[in-house]
Amino acid sequence: MPNERLRDAILRNGMTPTNVAEKIGVDPKTVERWITHADRVPFARHRHAIAALVRESHSYLWPNALSKERALAVAQSELVTIYPRRGAVPGDLWQRLLDQATMQIGILAYGGLFLHEMIPDLTKTLIAKAEAGAKVEVLIGDPNGQQVVQRGADEGIGESMPGKIRNTLAFYEPMRGHHTAGVMLHDTVLYNSIYRFDDDVGQQPPLRTPSGPRTGSAPSSTRRRGPLRHVRSELRTRSGSIPRRMARRGDNVPMARIEHYNDPNAPRANSIVVACTVFVTDDEDRVLLIRRTDNELWALPGGAQDIGEYIAETAVRETREESGVDIEVTGLVGIYSNPHHVVEYSDGEVRQQFSICFRARYVDGQPTPSRESSDVRWISHHDLDDLPIHPSMRLRIDHGYQRSAEPYVG
Repeated sequence: MPNERLRDAILRNGMTPTNVAEKIGVDPKTVERWITHADRVPFARHRHAIAALVRESHSYLWPNALSKERALAVAQSELVTIYPRRGAVPGDLWQRLLDQATMQIGILAYGGLFLHEMIPDLTKTLIAKAEAGAKVEVLIGDPNGQQVVQRGADEGIGESMPGKIRNTLAFYEPMRGHHTAGVMLHDTVLYNSIYRFDDDVGQQPPLRTPSGPRTGSAPSSTRRRGPLRHVRSELRTRSGSIPRRMARRGDNVPMARIEHYNDPNAPRANSIVVACTVFVTDDEDRVLLIRRTDNELWALPGGAQDIGEYIAETAVRETREESGVDIEVTGLVGIYSNPHHVVEYSDGEVRQQFSICFRARYVDGQPTPSRESSDVRWISHHDLDDLPIHPSMRLRIDHGYQRSAEPYVG
């Protein structure tokens, strides 16, 4: 289990494990072990040195190093306020916490509709915060999921529960497909609703009554500090589950993904997968593009290679599945393996880019949307600037139109 507090404190101060190692005089691999294994506790002199570097208390970064009595005292000191019920929380508190947040905003709930009542411009503000650099994640219960149905039955409100969640998702509609602000669905037993604003965490468990849980009537608390990935960690810790799909109109869509391109604050890659894209044009020299359902950006068709197939077969299969068009591979546009381009998926995978872009010839078929593409079109070269296209994808398209005799490698 990693030490998320240490990892986040280092990143928050614009540092890397190598920087920390150099400043305190240890091997970088030692710092990596301190981060990736929470049970690896540095010597006291190193703990104090790192705490000074990242401007955190060593007791916060390594609570395991404390005695049980001291650890309990530290944990209790993080608790700021307990309210007897959610309605007793001051009306302006949510707005104030949102306005002050600059690094991360996380919402984990079955619905959390009350937030939109307390903060009328919540969605608009979340988008603005994301575009300003904050990490925004909203995890809402799947209205078609088993656990939402069960919670509705437990609370005695039946179908009203999925209905309330659909109302909440309607408020988040402007965030659908946004490239930095994510809205995802989960289907898990939720033991706590969590509202994270930088280091301030609002938390509310459902109140257990003889007739079932009552979330709105349960005590609420605000707490200082919490790991930067608190919202996702809660799902993993409590149920072993993870958010798996973007919240969209049909609720039946692929996994969410966020692309980090030359971003020094991007999460560390934990996988690499062979994938491909396909540059194919028609008789009018228009390129075939799909509009992805997971991020609403226009892109070349393509995907990951399956075991047992040649990579050229992957190109043909993925193009047919995503666009309805049959193609024949004729050459190579380039190989793209920028280690500073990673894709973060909603199941916790962070994939380093490795993509082979093929040149292909149109064979048959009409552009047809699929589960992975909300729109498919032949696009003229001069119309590309009018479309939202990720820089890494635009690079491949531009290389395709250059028709160089030598493939790009980078």
